[in-house]
Amino acid sequence: MRFFSVDTLWYHISMGLLLTLFFSSFITLALVHSFAEKFFLYWKYQWFDIPVHFLGGIVCAFGIAILPFFRIRFFERHKSSIAYVCGVFFIGVCWEVFEYNSGLYQLEQHIVIDTLTDISMDILGAIVGYSIVNRI
Repeated sequence: MRFFSVDTLWYHISMGLLLTLFFSSFITLALVHSFAEKFFLYWKYQWFDIPVHFLGGIVCAFGIAILPFFRIRFFERHKSSIAYVCGVFFIGVCWEVFEYNSGLYQLEQHIVIDTLTDISMDILGAIVGYSIVNRI
């Protein structure tokens, strides 16, 4: 019979909560994105990708927080918010490169403003996600 310390038990409970938050927010993001693409919401409403990028930043922060569950210790759970922001920034930049290479930009003259807004929302979402992770 294995005995768990209180710290080990709390780690498993909090990791279960983080996994639930990650997968539920990821599924929400995937559904919103699929719905937006199916009904052309990104093209009808120029602002629609702003909340999607914010949610994407939260999902990425939750994803970084659950990495230790998969024995990936690159980001420790209660480390600096800078690690989370840098990780989400990297993912956001990769996504923007993907959008550009896929031809998803509709107004080339606003590409810089759109990119900066998207990355800013990613980072803001990362900060919110980090603050949620830190409270668990």
